[in-house]
Amino acid sequence: MPVSSHSRQADSTQNTVANYQLFLPHDYSSTEADYPMILFLHGMNRLGSDIERLEGVSL
Repeated sequence: MPVSSHSRQADSTQNTVANYQLFLPHDYSSTEADYPMILFLHGMNRLGSDIERLEGVSL
């Protein structure tokens, strides 16, 4: 499964929106295997609301 981009809006008075990308292994939905969660925090050079700026950035 390729990386998919998503957006989540928090229920608050500030109308905070968090854009993120999600990658799931190709067999994720058909297996009982445990997978680790990896959280990648980008640096200031990728700051902003354009999620497409993260394309091509990897661990």
